[in-house]
Amino acid sequence: MIEHIDRVFSERGSKEINLLATAAEPAAKTVNDTSLVTGITNPETLLKDIKDGVLWHNNTVRLVGHYLSRGWSDEEIVRLSSEITMPGYTVDQTKQEIERAILDGRRKWNIQKPNHALTEQYQDHKAEPGPILASSFKGTPPPRQWLMEQWIPENTVSILYGNGGIGKTIFAHQLAAHVAAGQDFMGVPVKRNNALCVLCEDDIDEVHRRQNDISLQQGFGDALDKLHLWSRVGHDNLMMTFDGKSAGQITPFYEEIREYALEHSIGFILLDVAADLFGGNENSKSDVTQFLKSGCARLTLETDSTVLLLAHPSVAGMASGSGISGNTAWNNSVRSRLYLTNLPDEEGGITNEDMRLLTRMKANYAQKGAKIYMQWVEGAFVPKDIALHEASLDLSTYQVREILSLVRDQWDKNTPYSSAPQSGIRYIIPVIVDNFDVTEKVAKGYLRDWMKNGILEEATVNKKSKMRGLKVINFPS
Repeated sequence: MIEHIDRVFSERGSKEINLLATAAEPAAKTVNDTSLVTGITNPETLLKDIKDGVLWHNNTVRLVGHYLSRGWSDEEIVRLSSEITMPGYTVDQTKQEIERAILDGRRKWNIQKPNHALTEQYQDHKAEPGPILASSFKGTPPPRQWLMEQWIPENTVSILYGNGGIGKTIFAHQLAAHVAAGQDFMGVPVKRNNALCVLCEDDIDEVHRRQNDISLQQGFGDALDKLHLWSRVGHDNLMMTFDGKSAGQITPFYEEIREYALEHSIGFILLDVAADLFGGNENSKSDVTQFLKSGCARLTLETDSTVLLLAHPSVAGMASGSGISGNTAWNNSVRSRLYLTNLPDEEGGITNEDMRLLTRMKANYAQKGAKIYMQWVEGAFVPKDIALHEASLDLSTYQVREILSLVRDQWDKNTPYSSAPQSGIRYIIPVIVDNFDVTEKVAKGYLRDWMKNGILEEATVNKKSKMRGLKVINFPS
């Protein structure tokens, strides 16, 4: 960011200034007065030292002085706050330090505020880093950080798809609450942080009702002072607009989100929903790429946060099971893509109206295809272990364990049940159908899922007879 803005202002012809100079304070001199120049300041070196914690305060003052001398506005300099905030401090504290340095610098050197606030070049672009040498990497790289372990990488943009009414807002709202509380979500570790939910489809009363359901279901009570809820229904919520001729333009609402996130040290931003926030053509790769990279990804960089964007799949995306919408840029421009659906059966119906399946459709840094099963209970989702009975939710866990006990007993007797129809009386399917009042289709579904999930396996029970049959390898506790 600094390198880019430095280039933007390099044409102003301003001289460098060192606010830490020991020379006597001059009277009413301008920024172009060469007598102020006491040495050349390298902003890249200063920035590196500041981030490393080397003489943080002094170097921060020097950096502020450098950019004051180059004609930066207060707003442009304050934008550096999130980039140089040290661990253990908030962005607000850094902002206050920078504002004091700006005030002292302008007063000491009589540097007037420029006429501009934020340059058009800066508003249109996010600074891009320059190339580095591979040899500059030293030691072991830092471990990858996750907002939601293996599901949502930190400081990136992820997207959650789900058809209207499927419950993606409830799910994402719950995730934000768990991030704010620092509690595992759906059995997955999350990193505690301040969370902001930008909710474009629900009024404040609906948000209140949903939060009440979540708090009661998850036992949060009133301990959610890190969760910020922003109802935006009925307002202009576009973050980026397009005129079809030039690059997309960020909007005042984008600026509002960014400033709120910086002011409150927000680490997780939920954006619900893309249709309200994206002002371009969803079938245009250029529009979509700009929105996701120059809009959403820029937001993560400027606020040091993680963004989760909610979106609706297209008809084709629902029909194919891919869950995508518009064009491939929606998939290619994010680091992780999740898809929330009902739990389907083999014929495309719905096993249970209250059940949901979250699938990791794209993952740049984790295994693709992972699943989380959950059930809607009294206004919120709770995790559901489907490994034992994925094919049908009509049987209880007790009945499933009873079936597995029969399988284990027959194995111990050296006369195991079998998954092969040609095994005669040892074939397990008729045993399940006759004793547990389920259809043959459901029984086969159980068998398939148990073997797929590592509950059962086909093994040789007796080396002498070479008889093979079903063996329980992971009996549920």
